[in-house]
Amino acid sequence: MAVTVQALSLDRLGDERRRNRAMAAWTDLQTLRSVAASLADGVDQVSIARVLGISQPAVSKLACRARATVGLAERAPREVILERAIGMIADGAMLHQLRSWTYTPGYFEDDDKVEPESYRPGLRDQLEEAVGEGLLTRVEFAQITGDPGS
Repeated sequence: MAVTVQALSLDRLGDERRRNRAMAAWTDLQTLRSVAASLADGVDQVSIARVLGISQPAVSKLACRARATVGLAERAPREVILERAIGMIADGAMLHQLRSWTYTPGYFEDDDKVEPESYRPGLRDQLEEAVGEGLLTRVEFAQITGDPGS
């Protein structure tokens, strides 16, 4: 009995950790979007820093990250998966939304240079990462991609 209680407790702890990490990732995404939008609207970094309660150099780093984040302005599969993980949307709604994308694989910009820095992730990479993080099951992955071998 004690082993079962311990296992349940560890499962809950793991679930809570995944939820907390998902919430942090979702919040970070929203902050990057807000900073990028504010800068595009002409708001200076000092004002943004004041509103966020952080330093101007921290805003500068966020701005750099926002510029480097491909597709930041558009909703992406990772965002939908995070929203399910933190309880914003139900499983069915997540699956429905995720089935609307075409899942392209990542690619290397230069076929002659197969180096990590030349890799450009595709939307399929977001699903694979979510499986690796425990935010998406292999069954859900197969339902979304239609790939029964997943």
